[in-house]
Amino acid sequence: MFRKMDGMKIREKLKYGYAIVILLMVVITVVAVIGLFVVRGKMNDYIKGAQAADTAVKNCRINTNIAARNIREMALNANQSTYAQYRKSISDSEEAITKSLEDLHKVGVVSQELNQRYETAIENWLKSGNEIVDMLEQGNTTEAIDMIINDCAPALQEAALISQEIDDETNNLKDQSSYIAQKTVFIVTGAIFFMMLLAILLAVKLGNRIVKSIVDPLKEIENASIELSHGNLHTEIFYHGEDEIGNLAHALRSSIQSLAAYVEDIDHTMKEFSKGNFDAKAGVEYRGDFCSIEESVMSFESNMADMVKNIQRVADQVTGASEQISSSAAQLAEGATEQAGVTEELSASIDSVSSQIESNAKEAADISREVQEVGVEIDHSNGKMKEMVESMNKINDSSNEISKIIATINDIASQTNLLALNASIEAARAGEAGKGFAVVADQVSLLAAQSAEAAKESTALIEESVRAVQGGMVIADETAEQLENVVTGARSIIKQVDHIARASEQQSEAVNQIDSGVEQINHVVQNNSAMSAECEASSQEMAAQAELLDGLIRKFRVGKFH
Repeated sequence: MFRKMDGMKIREKLKYGYAIVILLMVVITVVAVIGLFVVRGKMNDYIKGAQAADTAVKNCRINTNIAARNIREMALNANQSTYAQYRKSISDSEEAITKSLEDLHKVGVVSQELNQRYETAIENWLKSGNEIVDMLEQGNTTEAIDMIINDCAPALQEAALISQEIDDETNNLKDQSSYIAQKTVFIVTGAIFFMMLLAILLAVKLGNRIVKSIVDPLKEIENASIELSHGNLHTEIFYHGEDEIGNLAHALRSSIQSLAAYVEDIDHTMKEFSKGNFDAKAGVEYRGDFCSIEESVMSFESNMADMVKNIQRVADQVTGASEQISSSAAQLAEGATEQAGVTEELSASIDSVSSQIESNAKEAADISREVQEVGVEIDHSNGKMKEMVESMNKINDSSNEISKIIATINDIASQTNLLALNASIEAARAGEAGKGFAVVADQVSLLAAQSAEAAKESTALIEESVRAVQGGMVIADETAEQLENVVTGARSIIKQVDHIARASEQQSEAVNQIDSGVEQINHVVQNNSAMSAECEASSQEMAAQAELLDGLIRKFRVGKFH
């Protein structure tokens, strides 16, 4: 019976318990009614048996005494005009006596032999009494008195003795009937008390079983909710059932598992991002409102991967260009040194100097063109960096949307708490019948508060993820700043290369004016040497900045298909 309740709903359990209690009350009532009918039957047997026999004997004795008194008074009364009245009274007594004897015989509780003796004694006395009355009416008073003394009195005494025997026998019967009635009452009362005790014990055990089947799983769910509100997403709920509490436990167990999986996956992904790995994949399937979190994280990863690959490509180009500039600057410096060495032979080698100057002008023009191309690439990289910053801002906006989702969860918890309050009010209106439902409503209200606390903990975890994203924004800002420095250095190099080109043009013009003097040529050569040294230093600095940028970008890891 109790195992059958384990698979029932709460409403069915309560109905089942009430049905059993009502059934026990009906059984107790039926037993009590049957006991009353049994006692009534015993009392009827007593009243219609021994009591009726005793009453019949007493009535017979009373009427016999009345008739005997009338006979004596008739014998003592000399006024014969009253004899008719005495005879009528004696006749009425005889009829009453006959009726009592018939009742005694009809009851049948007195033994046949004793009943026959009593009837014979009464009939003999009645016969003697009628003879005495006849004698008195005939005027034979002396004979009548003598018969009263000698015949009637002994007959009446014999009837009295027999009636005493009947009284003794009826008294025994009355005692037996009284004992049986008392015994029956005791047995019926004991049976009623036993059934009541059995009903109370069964009702208490049934109530405890119902309360235990409700309170124990709710206590387990409450403990799990407390652990969840403390941020413990690895708590377990072992209760399984097919009732409402079992469904609640299954839903909470699934929610805890899903939330733990989401938090662990987000934590793992953010750690990979903080390590520079933008090739991480979602390890769980996001559902419902959490799908927007997955989309935001994957969008951030995709944008970061594209940006890093673009920066890596630009860094490679900057490195190659810086190597070319460094090589050209080294060649230019070597040429300037050679020009300084042959200044003394300038007069004799004017043709060679003119050729060298033309070569320098051509190389300067090539370097200027290449540096300008590098400047364009650096500007493009700077634009990509700005796009990355905008992507980071979008991630920050997505984090704000996540906060709104948590706020929605808090609103749901508040509505659940309000519903639980309404349920408590309705349970209070229901009185005693709603106490169990009031306990469930209180537990639901507590679960709603703990769900709100869990939402706060989730907000803290998401804020921590947002802080990790902000850390990534700081790294991006630093990278952008370093790239800006590269842009500044490249622009400086462009200016210097342009200056070299203009100097080469001046040298070309100076060739046409070679006659103006060796001092002027020597001065131009020294300027070329100084400018070449500065160009070489700038190209080396640019190469160092390019290597630094490449080293920073290589720390990030991206997939092949972004």
